[in-house]
Amino acid sequence: MSDFDKFDLEYILYRGSQLAARRHGYIMEWDKDVDILVIGDQQKIESSLQRALPNAWVRQRDGLGYAIGGSKVRIDDYYIDIWVYKIEGNEAFCYGIRGSCADWYSSKPPRHPISFIRPSKLVKFGPTFAKIPVSDGMLNTYYTNWRTKCGNKKCTSVEQNYINTGASR
Repeated sequence: MSDFDKFDLEYILYRGSQLAARRHGYIMEWDKDVDILVIGDQQKIESSLQRALPNAWVRQRDGLGYAIGGSKVRIDDYYIDIWVYKIEGNEAFCYGIRGSCADWYSSKPPRHPISFIRPSKLVKFGPTFAKIPVSDGMLNTYYTNWRTKCGNKKCTSVEQNYINTGASR
């Protein structure tokens, strides 16, 4: 995640990756991607990604943002989804690439209160650290029972500890 900081890109882990970091401290074993919400200008983001990951492929994926893979990034079919957001008033909204952005749950682009994104905190995420929002608003919106259910089972004591402590470092 240091490449995002190096290029001064504001980011947080998003959706399932935010859930994984908050609840487990690592990517969930059944997940194949890392979702990252990046706030800013689309051209700056794309240019920064190309410089940071010159040996990776970066492509638009279904209007959602960017999918990143390649020899230095892709590991056993894992990839990174970048969701490009803008701030407008007290809301952040996904505007994707060339103005297109789809939401998994509806036909409208996702919009979130800015408090769902800012401020952020650094948390352990596998062998590295990444930023997630201080607020659990996004998780509460997209995932019911995320504090007690881990997949199809009850959360383990280790998972529950991450949930209770906020997993921040």
